[in-house]
Amino acid sequence: MNQRAPESVTTTPQAADEEPRAPERGQEEPGATEQAQAAAETARQEGGEVVTTAEEQAVAVADEAGTQARNVVDDALEQVHDEARLQTHRAADSLHTAGGQMHALAEGRPEDAGQMDEYARQAANQVTRVADRVDELGFDGIVDEVGGFARRRPGTFLLGTTAAGFLVGRLGRNGGSSDRR
Repeated sequence: MNQRAPESVTTTPQAADEEPRAPERGQEEPGATEQAQAAAETARQEGGEVVTTAEEQAVAVADEAGTQARNVVDDALEQVHDEARLQTHRAADSLHTAGGQMHALAEGRPEDAGQMDEYARQAANQVTRVADRVDELGFDGIVDEVGGFARRRPGTFLLGTTAAGFLVGRLGRNGGSSDRR
């Protein structure tokens, strides 16, 4: 009884000593290609998430640094402004004292002062008016007034600041030499 295989099925005979063949180049097994593509897609997505997280953290750090810098500058400006207000008040007090002393000098010895008596009175009145104006305007008002004057009359402003600097230097030098005696 000889039986034969049906003719519709064809098989390739393989010798018993032959090894199974690897797929030819470019013909990978279907599961390996899909796995490689899935791994590449997963790596791309996770890499994108890392980049996004790093960008968000960099923006947050930059924002915080900017906020801290603004706070430091604001604090420093406030301290400078407070100190300037205090010094302005002290200057007004000193000017009031000087005006009062000039009045006392002018009224104490008028017979010896000659024309200086009238000049001293005028100067005392002017110093008192300046002191009142400094009190009235405060630091910000004085800065605005001086800036406006400097823009309107720059030559006069420079001449006045030079003269004031010379006068302060002379008074400082004379005050320092009398302390040494």
